[in-house]
Amino acid sequence: MGSQYTSSIFEHVLEGHEIRHSYSQKGHPYDNGPIEAFHSILKREFAFQTRFTSFEDVVLKTENYIHWYNTERIRIAV
Repeated sequence: MGSQYTSSIFEHVLEGHEIRHSYSQKGHPYDNGPIEAFHSILKREFAFQTRFTSFEDVVLKTENYIHWYNTERIRIAV
């Protein structure tokens, strides 16, 4: 993980927005596989295909996508 993500300033910003920061152990990239897969899908299906007009627009559209993802998106497990 880059040092910018472990800095006290970054941690303070996260706390200010009530965001809990999760770390994988150094040298164990597969510890967080499910969230890495979700982030890949989020970027591919949503972020790279969506235009945003403001930070508030990012928040609203992201919340809507995550709700859709959790409640309506078809998932197939192999």
